[in-house]
Amino acid sequence: MSYYIGIDVGGTNLVAGLVEESGAIRHKVSQPVDRSLDGDALSRLLAQLARRAAQEGNVSLADVRAVGAGFPGLVDNRTGVVVQTANMPFDHTPVRALFQSIWDVPFFLGNDANCAAIGEYWAGAAKGCDPAVVVTLGTGIGSGMVSGGKLFTGFANSGMETGHTIIYPGGVPCTCGNRGCWERYGSATALIRMAREEMAQSPDSLLWTLCGGQ
Repeated sequence: MSYYIGIDVGGTNLVAGLVEESGAIRHKVSQPVDRSLDGDALSRLLAQLARRAAQEGNVSLADVRAVGAGFPGLVDNRTGVVVQTANMPFDHTPVRALFQSIWDVPFFLGNDANCAAIGEYWAGAAKGCDPAVVVTLGTGIGSGMVSGGKLFTGFANSGMETGHTIIYPGGVPCTCGNRGCWERYGSATALIRMAREEMAQSPDSLLWTLCGGQ
């Protein structure tokens, strides 16, 4: 049997899934993102995590046909480069070359929300739906759309990127360089920021008790 590995590169965690040809997930491994690492080191770490997924899933590395990774930003699968990410230290990083320096297996790159949209369209909650729009919520907000059975990639492969749609002009600064982006108000990062701001203004809040003052 042939296997594949998909990697979700998030701003908080890295997750690798060992997948059968049918789309069934056989095994998953994850680890927190070390924010002290640069893009080069993280790229090599992805290869180590992918190999670990196969080994812990009791699958020979020779039976893994390809590895794919979704990144929260702009990618160029043709060159194997992650062009830019708003919440991670990738900047024109040759991820494919760095990955294959650890494990020489076919390696493909995509925007993480686009990958999620394809996955849900093929084998998940959006199966049988066309067009289908998928929104991903985490450290930031991403989105992808499949229409007519094809992924909408948009200008310069930037896809939908609705997380960086400005919903509050002149609002909270975003890591993309704009202000008032949706992900500054609707992501997990935004929830943490807003909770801290409210706690600072409400010293009698029960939240201070629940978190032990931290």
